Amino acid sequence: MNYRYIVIEGCIGSKKTELADKLSFFFNCRLIRENPEKNPFLMPFFLNIKHHALAAQLQSLLDRSRILEQIKNEELKNDALIISDFLIEKDKIFAPVTLENNELDLYWKIRNQLMPNIIKPDLIILLEPSLEKIYANLDARKVSSSRVYPTNFIKKIFDEYQRFFYVYDEVPVLIANTDELDFINNQDHFNLLIKTMNNLQGKKNYINLNE
Repeated sequence: MNYRYIVIEGCIGSKKTELADKLSFFFNCRLIRENPEKNPFLMPFFLNIKHHALAAQLQSLLDRSRILEQIKNEELKNDALIISDFLIEKDKIFAPVTLENNELDLYWKIRNQLMPNIIKPDLIILLEPSLEKIYANLDARKVSSSRVYPTNFIKKIFDEYQRFFYVYDEVPVLIANTDELDFINNQDHFNLLIKTMNNLQGKKNYINLNE
């Protein structure tokens, strides 16, 4: 396997961090987590998006820019595999949903100054559960989507993930329907994932149980 930088992505509640953990253990490699819960503006944001969205997005931007520099300056020099549970460019999904037009213009200006050159991953593994499955996952980890997240927030992010990755073609993407596939608890499914990762062709690939 010739990958040096693999990203696991998916909507909130898709279990991307759990899969990133498992893959990093399997490959015995460095794991870089986003850790959004460390953003001090996150809970105020969920309570009042309009008043706290820009602060929350800018804090996330600062955090990602530091991680990007870490990847540039330290990790990729060592030829060692890195696995991350987020795409640096995920702000292209979240910012349009949460920011007003004038805030969005300001955000992109600051972002382009902070991160003019973004390292692309070698592979994105995109987890695509249904919206119903996402809500079930959130409930299973004792997070009530109706209590923590604003009305329709998860649905808006879910739709934006669909839109973004429908046209995304910058690096290879391996798409998995995780209503059917359980990479965390089913070892056969996980083994299928590893096998498929080693046999990709083109920019868009799909993993299914018939392989």
